[in-house]
Amino acid sequence: MRTIRAAMVASALLGLPALAQTVDFVPPGLAPEGDVPSDVTFTPDGQKIVVANRESRNLVVFDAATRDVLQVIPLSGSPEAVEVSSDGIHAVTANLWEDTVSIARLDTAQEVATVPVGHHPAVVRITPDGTKAAVSNTGFPGDISIIDIGSAKELLRIPGVGPARRRVLLERFGSLAGVRTATPAEIAALPGFSTKLADRILDRLHPPQRA
Repeated sequence: MRTIRAAMVASALLGLPALAQTVDFVPPGLAPEGDVPSDVTFTPDGQKIVVANRESRNLVVFDAATRDVLQVIPLSGSPEAVEVSSDGIHAVTANLWEDTVSIARLDTAQEVATVPVGHHPAVVRITPDGTKAAVSNTGFPGDISIIDIGSAKELLRIPGVGPARRRVLLERFGSLAGVRTATPAEIAALPGFSTKLADRILDRLHPPQRA
């Protein structure tokens, strides 16, 4: 039987300092294949733990109280990161090697869509209303994909913003919505930014309306 060790989960569950202790997740009567766990998150209600496994290309969902396995969800890609929507229905993964995003439903334990994105997606965040996901593509040229979860489509891509600049933007404005409402001067004033880059970012965040 495969044992999944998750120090991050243990510290969250037991209130211990990070890496102070590990917890064995040994589901009774079930041995899920979970190779190279790359990310872990809770559902919003705190009742489930979702572990993304990059090598076995799946999500394993545990009961947070009993640590029993509830679901094993096969994926078509190698998840580097996972995020769960605020309603607890969707899990979105950034699939590092396939340059895709997987959208899975936790209520049916199925991958329902994959969306092509940029090179080496490695970070994913979902908006508070659960309708969109922002995906950080960490390979060259380092852009951000905005995904509509319901339609499983890439709405836009913000180009030329590498990991360092993305971090600066989010630290200054707090979220994608904050960046969207910023002025060109506010963005250009940040370290590593220019007026030209600020205009390009805002142009992609405010695409022209088609008649």
